[in-house]
Amino acid sequence: MGNTRESPEYFRIGRDGNVLFHVLSEVYTLWGLSHNNKSMWDSVGEFFRGLDQDPVIPYDRAGLGSIFAAAIPLLVAGRCAYLQPL
Repeated sequence: MGNTRESPEYFRIGRDGNVLFHVLSEVYTLWGLSHNNKSMWDSVGEFFRGLDQDPVIPYDRAGLGSIFAAAIPLLVAGRCAYLQPL
């Protein structure tokens, strides 16, 4: 569902036109692109491709992975994501 002018740093995720929760832009990006990769770690690596040397990024791959991993229970409970064995 994206972000709003009032809260540009948070992105809304929902179903059936209803907002279920707000997440950081990094989580929203990983969530939106994760279907293109075979694992969460591959999605994190894809996100970081070309950003490793960017001094603006406030965390490393492990930090970003931790942020995304913390959001997984929320995404699964809201039926906006599912876990699938490899």
